[in-house]
Amino acid sequence: MTMYITRQDLHVFYQQVHQNVSKQLGIENYEWKSASELADEIQTINPVVANTLKSFIAAYESWFKVHEEIDSAGTAGNLTSEQNEKLVKAITARDSTRQEVIDALAKL
Repeated sequence: MTMYITRQDLHVFYQQVHQNVSKQLGIENYEWKSASELADEIQTINPVVANTLKSFIAAYESWFKVHEEIDSAGTAGNLTSEQNEKLVKAITARDSTRQEVIDALAKL
């Protein structure tokens, strides 16, 4: 059993996340800008939100890498205890940093 999300899917997701945050911050024409352009504007407008967004993206990348390691090892569906622990930590970090972004945006 392999992962159902590809690296390309991940980049599309990151674009959507940057657009969602940009919309919340009132960035004009956000739907026509790249994730890197939006990241720069988000940083300028609200460094706190920008930093939480960076943490979320980093946590999501870590979660994805754990899945890549599991797929490479061929142990999907039958994880070792070490793999399971790594995966649970990655999921927890991903989910908590996502909530931090949501919470930071709710304070606007």
